[in-house]
Amino acid sequence: MKTTNEKNKKNTLCTLPTDWEPVMFYVDINHKSKEDDDYMIEMFEKYFEAFSIGREISKEKKVPHYQVLAFQADKSSYTNFIARVKTKYKLKGRAVKGERKQYGKIKNILKNLKNALIYTLKEKNYLNKWFDKIYVEELSAESYIKETQKDKLQEVVDAAQVRYNEKLPYELDRYGIVTFIVEEYFKKFDRLIVQRTLYLVLYKAKIMSSQEYAMMIGQRWMKCDGSPHYSEY
Repeated sequence: MKTTNEKNKKNTLCTLPTDWEPVMFYVDINHKSKEDDDYMIEMFEKYFEAFSIGREISKEKKVPHYQVLAFQADKSSYTNFIARVKTKYKLKGRAVKGERKQYGKIKNILKNLKNALIYTLKEKNYLNKWFDKIYVEELSAESYIKETQKDKLQEVVDAAQVRYNEKLPYELDRYGIVTFIVEEYFKKFDRLIVQRTLYLVLYKAKIMSSQEYAMMIGQRWMKCDGSPHYSEY
């Protein structure tokens, strides 16, 4: 007969069996295909005792993949899992011609298992085994998609381009578009935009030509004393 404490015990990171070894990895499989997704779920279930898995799309290359935090009772489970999956899908374990590896372990984030689990939930399209549903939902509420400096700058560029195209060039003077960019940049970064970055936004948004951009950067460089100094975003 189970005791009251055993009945109330939740399946969380704190209650994982100590002999289950954590492993975090990604594998590039098209989870948008129901056939492939069903197969991968079957494989995850077969080889791992517990897991939290995010169905994700990479930002730069738009590659569908699984972001996995799994726990294995047998240390060979991951090796056997990868061997089977990479054979079926002919996955490459090395980066070639500018493309990333199609599978691999992620070790640094395992230093904090809670953060690792939350990381798999960030795109809100996940599956899990063993963990309590409410526990996972609570952690999902803490998850987020990390926005890099590059991502935020691109959002400013996109907003500037839309604004410029909405207003015909002769209806929107230079002061108006610059003011708009300054305000958008401040919203994203909580600081004022530096001159060089302003020129970059204008150029990437196709508001400033390559010749104008080169001339402005050249003039700024010539004003520098000694080595050119370039501020970060």
